[in-house]
Amino acid sequence: MKKIFLSFAAICFLMTARSQENMAPAPKQAQPLVVTGATVHVGNGQVLENASVVIVDGKITAVGNNVTPPAGARTI
Repeated sequence: MKKIFLSFAAICFLMTARSQENMAPAPKQAQPLVVTGATVHVGNGQVLENASVVIVDGKITAVGNNVTPPAGARTI
């Protein structure tokens, strides 16, 4: 029984270790992105309906209902 358990544990460990390989970063963001009409759940429990989320260089830079998108931004 102990051999079966150890074999099973070893197989599980090897499967999870194998699944972590070949992670590649995403390509650099070409232009700012604005997601409109979003429902945003803020960490303090507040919910913003029909909000906009601005993403620049892969980072969220603005969230809200009265957000001005940057020049040349792609809107979704």
